Amino acid sequence: MKKLLKGQPSLIIRNGEWDMKQMKNNHLDLEQVRTMLRKQGVFTLRKVRDLYLEPGGEISVKLHTETGSVTPDMLGLDSGDEPPSILVIEDGKIKEEELQSVKKSKEWLMKKLQK
Repeated sequence: MKKLLKGQPSLIIRNGEWDMKQMKNNHLDLEQVRTMLRKQGVFTLRKVRDLYLEPGGEISVKLHTETGSVTPDMLGLDSGDEPPSILVIEDGKIKEEELQSVKKSKEWLMKKLQK
């Protein structure tokens, strides 16, 4: 009874293969699926291993492992955030106030520029 009331997900793509019967049953066309994928940050169909159409109309996507993003944690690297960049030279002129705000001197900047 619960399945009838709530519905169940439809597997639209399984192991990279499209199920055209499920597409037709759910009144979907390829461009609709591509739009939903782009909204989830997936811009190529080749990355998609499995795609479920959920009862509420949203999609769930499982990407092929080899196309997933590598994270610094996976590589054992420190993933500390970088501080924001600050413009210290503008129109060929040194902005000394900006240098002072990052506790750097004009001499430090000149040494960096010589490298």
